Amino acid sequence: MHAETIIATDAAPAVADQLRRLVPDGGSVASAVAAIVADVRAGGDAALRRYTQLHDTRGAPPPPLRVTPEELAAARDGLDPAVVAGIELALA
Repeated sequence: MHAETIIATDAAPAVADQLRRLVPDGGSVASAVAAIVADVRAGGDAALRRYTQLHDTRGAPPPPLRVTPEELAAARDGLDPAVVAGIELALA
């Protein structure tokens, strides 16, 4: 597996075409995802952190899996009030 960088200096259709060429066929994606899911089920948080570091953080240590109460409150405060009402209704 290798990373490829796409610079969006071309017109949008050209960039979209480059991105489409990077997507493997569905069968190979399904087997890769199934292997990751099985590994995370077996390895728990440690496996999840390993995959996060591999795929999401460019090798940097991943952030904590849990957010602080302050981070949670800040996220809630940034939501549309209708979304908050919907979440509260779903929780009830």
